[in-house]
Amino acid sequence: MLIKLTDYQRIYHTIQALLLQDRVAATDVSMLFSVYAAQILKHHYGLQAQPVAGAMAIHLGPGKIFSYGQLQAGQLQATNEHQQWWVEVDGWLIDFTAPLLPLLYKRTGNKGTQVPFKMLQKPLADCLENWQSLRQAGEIWKAEDDDLTVSGLQRLASNPGHIARGQAAVKWYVKPPKTQSSPMTITLSNGQRATYSLGSQSLSGAW
Repeated sequence: MLIKLTDYQRIYHTIQALLLQDRVAATDVSMLFSVYAAQILKHHYGLQAQPVAGAMAIHLGPGKIFSYGQLQAGQLQATNEHQQWWVEVDGWLIDFTAPLLPLLYKRTGNKGTQVPFKMLQKPLADCLENWQSLRQAGEIWKAEDDDLTVSGLQRLASNPGHIARGQAAVKWYVKPPKTQSSPMTITLSNGQRATYSLGSQSLSGAW
């Protein structure tokens, strides 16, 4: 693993707290997780992490495959409405929205099936070349979309709230095993004050 489970979990909870409190639109969640996590990895770990958009599919266990994208002519492709974001760094893929998979999978109508809370961190070399080849739990396929990545980053750069929230994430974050303050209160760019509290969901391992 490039980063430890404890670090991944702390990064996830830091970003989740900011997005929940600010009620960020669901369409921006994966992008902001990716961008903010990349900023944290650069600032606190010295890693040249890059946010990436595209299509993705992951095998969650027997009979369970979850995909981000839209089928077009038999191919799973990212679109403006159906896409996923992740981080690529030093030959690794890290998806900081993976702990949301239990909720996302239930929203597809599979309410009777349990999906564990795990992190997603894979060597890029382990990603499969075809999404239809997924056979075992934890296997993933992804396809980058440079145009969606660029347009998403441009949209983020034009939103002062997204920028300020990312700066707050970097400032608030503290590497384990040191204690991170929670709750944290900051003054927003509009002069208002907001308070954020870290979540407590424990992750059970990695996909």
